[in-house]
Amino acid sequence: MPRMKPKGRYRFSILCCFVVLTLLLNLVGVVNPFMTGIAAADQNPVLELGSVSGNPGEEVRVPLTLTSSGQVVGLQFDLSYDHDLLTYQGRTYGDLINAVNDDGDRIYTIATNHLPDGKFRLMVYSIPTTPMPSGSGTVVELRFLVAAGAAAGQTCALEFSGVILADRYGEEAIPTTVNNGQFSVPQGSVSQPPALTADSTDNTVGQDVYLSFTDDEAWRNAISEISVDGSAVDSGKYTIAAGSITIDQSVFTTAKDYTIAVSAAGYNDASVTQTMHPASTSVWDGSIDVTWYNTTDSVFYIDTPAKLAGLAAIVNGIYNTGATVTGNPDYIVYNVGGGTLAGSTTATWVYGGDDFTGKTVYLTTDLDMGGVYDSTTQTWSGPNYMPIGGQYCMTYQDGTTLIGSSWNGTFDG
Repeated sequence: MPRMKPKGRYRFSILCCFVVLTLLLNLVGVVNPFMTGIAAADQNPVLELGSVSGNPGEEVRVPLTLTSSGQVVGLQFDLSYDHDLLTYQGRTYGDLINAVNDDGDRIYTIATNHLPDGKFRLMVYSIPTTPMPSGSGTVVELRFLVAAGAAAGQTCALEFSGVILADRYGEEAIPTTVNNGQFSVPQGSVSQPPALTADSTDNTVGQDVYLSFTDDEAWRNAISEISVDGSAVDSGKYTIAAGSITIDQSVFTTAKDYTIAVSAAGYNDASVTQTMHPASTSVWDGSIDVTWYNTTDSVFYIDTPAKLAGLAAIVNGIYNTGATVTGNPDYIVYNVGGGTLAGSTTATWVYGGDDFTGKTVYLTTDLDMGGVYDSTTQTWSGPNYMPIGGQYCMTYQDGTTLIGSSWNGTFDG
């Protein structure tokens, strides 16, 4: 006698495959050849997108709710929305389909796809086919990021199309009532401004402050006020350009941290902390300072005349006779080389121990190196600053001892 297959198991397997195949074909945009009829039902399910609001730069969650009598095992829909206003971020399981099986795995699967026409497609299914609980609940929450430049009162529709709800037999689509949603930016809401970057290259008292930002023309044109430490800056003391704001040096009178705020209509205030260093007011006294230097770092900062003279001493390997050295004098290495000048005159060439190859030195303030040259008498009074590198006589019109050093670093100042 032939062995009979259990009818229930056979039918269940076929139905599972049919429902999943049907929904997967639709997910990728293939026309479903099976689901062409519309079946009657005692009570049509209701699929609804929520209406939400959010401020520029915020993330909002749009709930998708289903009300049914328990006949729905899978669903699919396409969603249209304004991509300039909202950017899709992801989805979160709702309470209606958040169940797990005995192994701890989710019963329902959510699949998404972005279609070529700009629509967003979402599908929910289960294997084996499991009806979603009856009643009303949230199927999924769709997360969107509101554009930073969104205007107050701006809205966009959240519109369904291509809605398919499948029953457990997968034979026909279930007639469904759909309610579209809407997103809106509240009246009176404000947009997010671009981030400001403080001036860090020449931020000393007596220098203009240069703030930079990723250019946003709408925000830039909406700027109404700039304040420093809570006090409005006269409009004649700042200039606004694409990607930059320059504030006059007269606003920053002392060395400290300043809070700069930029106000623009329809935007939150943009603010930044600006550090101002003291200006160099001392005149060089002829001393040498090498306390800032070491043999391991590749970036250095010079903010006094003595430190600049120290840089020259390190590169040249020599400094003016009688000068006081602060710091480790071993950094000033006196190297001697020989050479032949025109007329077969042998001379001594002096060079230092570091030409700063691959290193950068930043001059962070204006320096007064002292000294005065009287063009009438052709005389010099005050300390004599030695250039950083080069080839020149150590003694005026004396070619027997010369500087023969090279500067191969980067000097920014």
